[in-house]
Amino acid sequence: MNTIQPHIQPDAKIACSADDIAVWHSHNDTAVSEEVINATLDGIVAWAEDFKLAINADKTTYFIFSTDRQHRSTFSVTIRIRESQMKKVDHPKYLDIILDPELRFSKRIENPTNRVLKKVNILRNLCGTYWSSRSHTLKSTYSTVIRPVLEYASPIWTPASTSAKQKLDSVQHRASKIIIGAISSINNVTAVHECGLLTLESRCILTTVKFTNKIRCNNTDPISTWIFNQWKDSDKFKRSSTLQFDKEIRRNIQMAHSSLDYLPEPIIPKSHWAIPGFA
Repeated sequence: MNTIQPHIQPDAKIACSADDIAVWHSHNDTAVSEEVINATLDGIVAWAEDFKLAINADKTTYFIFSTDRQHRSTFSVTIRIRESQMKKVDHPKYLDIILDPELRFSKRIENPTNRVLKKVNILRNLCGTYWSSRSHTLKSTYSTVIRPVLEYASPIWTPASTSAKQKLDSVQHRASKIIIGAISSINNVTAVHECGLLTLESRCILTTVKFTNKIRCNNTDPISTWIFNQWKDSDKFKRSSTLQFDKEIRRNIQMAHSSLDYLPEPIIPKSHWAIPGFA
């Protein structure tokens, strides 16, 4: 994929992951973006043909990001791959991340929250068994089955609003109370602390720092590094971005480079089995 860059228009941006390609262009005039994107798509098709590949136009869609809520629905462009016209979608999904017009990531957070609430019932069912009702077993189940779904691609959506991320926190609060066997009226912060779990916000901060450090030091993916190095504060989409959030983290903890390697997570001590005849 590293050979695709010469086929991209100077004003266009591209992101590649395996066989998934995303192309975008920013401008106040949709007609200008339409022209640049179509020219870029022609270059991508030509690049693919050189390698005996074909772009599936039926699986290719386009979407318009805009904070102009009044006129956003009236924006219309014609994006084509050769003679096939691409269809417009309301909430595109890229690498399982649901996007929205203003990059609020509310749909991205809402979708996994509703999905993992069903998995919380697994913890309740385990509480009724003699072989897995211990706290450390329940905590391990939550950490391996539920929490990864909540945290998937967290560096991307971590600048989301506090109210949106509170939906994710509510899942951890509910799971924490089940793990320690507490009643539902107990304080949420107390339940998480007694359970020995880090807050999701703390883990998002750690993941964001690791993510940006990896891009800074990555010499094998020139496309990602190029986009990262070209980013400026003035390029943000009228909302906080991951890179801006990363700058705030480093400023708050006065970290010039990667000095934060990990955040230790407390482990609930395991209870040893009582064996008759042994002290």
